[in-house]
Amino acid sequence: MEISRVSAVARGACAALLASLLLAVGCLLPTAARATLNDDDLPGKPLTDGSVDELAAGTDEEDVHRILLHAGEEARITVSGPGGTDYDLYLYGPAADDIGDPYITASLTSTYPEQITYVAAETGWHYLRVRRYFGGGAYTLFCERRLLSLQPPTTPYRLWGRNRYETAVEIAAENFPGWRNVDHVILCCGEDRAAADPLAAAGLTWTYGAPILLTSSSYVPETVLDALSAIRVANGPFELHVVGGPVSVPESRLNDIANRVPGLAYDRIAPYGNRYELAASIARRMREERPNEYWMRAIDTEFVFIANGEDPAKFFDALALSPICAHTGFPILLVGKDHIPAATAQAITDTGATRRIVAGGEMTVSADVLATLGVAPNISTRWSGRTRYDTAKKIMSSAMGAMPPILSPLSTGAVAKLPDALAGGSFLGLRRGCVVLVKTDGVPDVTADFLGGLSPVIKRCYVFGGTNSVTDETVLEIGDALVP
Repeated sequence: MEISRVSAVARGACAALLASLLLAVGCLLPTAARATLNDDDLPGKPLTDGSVDELAAGTDEEDVHRILLHAGEEARITVSGPGGTDYDLYLYGPAADDIGDPYITASLTSTYPEQITYVAAETGWHYLRVRRYFGGGAYTLFCERRLLSLQPPTTPYRLWGRNRYETAVEIAAENFPGWRNVDHVILCCGEDRAAADPLAAAGLTWTYGAPILLTSSSYVPETVLDALSAIRVANGPFELHVVGGPVSVPESRLNDIANRVPGLAYDRIAPYGNRYELAASIARRMREERPNEYWMRAIDTEFVFIANGEDPAKFFDALALSPICAHTGFPILLVGKDHIPAATAQAITDTGATRRIVAGGEMTVSADVLATLGVAPNISTRWSGRTRYDTAKKIMSSAMGAMPPILSPLSTGAVAKLPDALAGGSFLGLRRGCVVLVKTDGVPDVTADFLGGLSPVIKRCYVFGGTNSVTDETVLEIGDALVP
């Protein structure tokens, strides 16, 4: 029986035999050492604007990065490196299986900047190969993107299932057609009592370019098992990153997965911590996996986002932050209304972030907490409004103002209920989108005005959840708001 690539490398031949025996009886193997992000073949690593990476002379020949492009979107990708080096660029389309396939376009000059300009013929993951032709050392990638021939959408597209678990699968499948080139999957508990667990998980989407799926602590939904099995068939063994401890996702659930999807390994993030320690652990994981890219190099500022992780009624603020986190790699950390947990304080120190963005008003995160974070204008800033709808608008408009080279709302998602959108924020982050909030039975004026202002640059609007979350009449109102 085939075992995980991670386990085989990490444990050696004896451990591989043990792994085979464990998998034969339906046990998912914990990894002793995580697999590094694959950077020399498809699907490669997620490409972030301003990514910094390195090819060592005499050893590393190439890196591969992946980027989601929309049909009609122009991408201008530039690489630069130190003197005495020459890096070439090759761009592959969504149908490519490996770097031996024909590429779409390339830049093979001997001078900098090496640059590729390409207008995507279809929406999907594209793959950028950086090949070291001469020399070696650190290089920087920038990807400037813009949509050509914009046609504002008038009909929102609903992504939904019969429950939150099926909805998360539908959302993930939209970003990963046919589940091609998926080598990492993020698994979170989708129950109300564990709703804080996925709030910071958007950072893992940035880290791995991976889909988020949800499970119950008492059973793994059949639709989730089917999705994991399809991912295994399409890609071979992949690594499962389990968010939270055994109370949220018990070992028995992982064994259920192993019975259906053999050959996997998993690692559990913050297995014994609380929600604050979990968010801090995710921030550390982001830094460990992509150390040279942890902070964006396209803007000379380092951000960390702070949200209320104590009160489920306030979780919408973190949800509005999640697409920004998933796209930029700036982490989300959690606080209480009136206190900063020790794990969060340490994580803030570890990031060295020069800007600390607090989501929500004083009833969400108190003035005392903001003062503790540092109240100088260039240290801590509050993004908030009178209501959750105002706050979501403020978060997105402020982010687009603070990070204009990075964010543009090519996709927008409307959500009314939290469970249906736990995977939606990460989905939108991969598509450079933003979250807006609606009511189940109506669109608040502030949201309608925001959508109307964005309509010239929105490629597509998604609605997360079925009619119990967002009625058909509300979807029509969203469409009306999108008409210029």
